[in-house]
Amino acid sequence: MGLLVALMLLMPLACWACRVFLSHEPADKDPGWIVVDEWLGQWLCLLIVSLVVELNVSWLAACFAAFRLLDIAKPWPIGMAERMGPPWWSIQADDLLAGAIAGVGLAGVALWL
Repeated sequence: MGLLVALMLLMPLACWACRVFLSHEPADKDPGWIVVDEWLGQWLCLLIVSLVVELNVSWLAACFAAFRLLDIAKPWPIGMAERMGPPWWSIQADDLLAGAIAGVGLAGVALWL
């Protein structure tokens, strides 16, 4: 429940902050120093997995690895989400999608096990 509340509170704040900061740096559409999107994606992955299994160190590590792999590789449709919409949204969108895909995949593995 805490992850859901954190996501719901942080997502609009992250979009607003990115919009404000990017208005001062229009050339860089996804600055590396903005990391709130990584938090959102990781939390979403953890939230989805926690719906089917109790999180322990192994599941935390799996969530981290799966999210980072998808976030770095950016397979379709994650790469596409990074280019859709205004930058203040697309910064979050690709990480949220990576977190959702990683979470659903790992939840499936947890149910299968």
